[in-house]
Amino acid sequence: EFPGCLPWRTSSHHFLPYSASMELESIRTRWISLFAKALEFDKWGQVLEAIEGYEALERSIVNQMQVWQISLRDMSYLHRTCLTLRLRVKAIKDPVNGPPISSDDILPIGDLLRVICSDSTPPFPVDLAPFAEWVSRTSSLVANEPPGARGGSLLPPPPPRVDGGVHMTVTINHFGLKDAERYVEPRVVVSLIGPAGNKIESSQETPPSTRADAQHVYFGNRVHLQTPVNHLEEGSCVFFEFGHFKSAKDMISTRCFSFLELREISEGTVDLEIFKKPTDFTRSKLKRLSVKPLYCSIKVSLSVE
Repeated sequence: EFPGCLPWRTSSHHFLPYSASMELESIRTRWISLFAKALEFDKWGQVLEAIEGYEALERSIVNQMQVWQISLRDMSYLHRTCLTLRLRVKAIKDPVNGPPISSDDILPIGDLLRVICSDSTPPFPVDLAPFAEWVSRTSSLVANEPPGARGGSLLPPPPPRVDGGVHMTVTINHFGLKDAERYVEPRVVVSLIGPAGNKIESSQETPPSTRADAQHVYFGNRVHLQTPVNHLEEGSCVFFEFGHFKSAKDMISTRCFSFLELREISEGTVDLEIFKKPTDFTRSKLKRLSVKPLYCSIKVSLSVE
């Protein structure tokens, strides 16, 4: 377990030891109290107190996300809760030009916090799709947010191997898409695929991006492949699947994908073509989506043990 983590791992069901269950309930109670106080200030027009309350709740949630081992679904819900709070704060600060989200719109967050990280968790109760433009402008949930605080499943560099190897790290710069600003919680899933279309190691997922412009979704995340490049079979490749949250279906949907073939691997920045979904690990039925100059931009770094 990671230091400070609650001693459980969640999957489709949540099995909590008594002590962990009590700690989770205590955290929920604190969050509900913070939210209720901030919402009350908000409805009474006490602007400064409301902003302080929402920001205090956001910081508390982000701090817990750093030390909890919870399912990707719960992590995504907590991230969306923070985005909702941030949107409401923006609306309070700028009622004219800010996002048109009211205190009534965020009221269901209280009910979600009562059951978060349980089998009773409902679909996320606030539709963020209408606010995608404002979400994409959010550069970070909190100041000086550490890597990984917003979820994802990125792994650290692999441990040294006895037989040595050439290790590959990929920095995902951006995905170029003509409708880049409309995506909610965009992220990239990176998979190392063998020549027959089989996964060689567990896929890694970036935290949701929080920055986009008219034609690019930016990431900046470093992905450490766990298998040395020189141990891969000819015909292997690295896939990059661009996904985003669809509120209508309450799910993460793949929009498109790119891939880097083993024979193309060299250090430096690479622009990869983008292909239409569904993802084809066999690369037998590819339909190009990208048009110049919109590509998946990555930077490849190689290190020798």
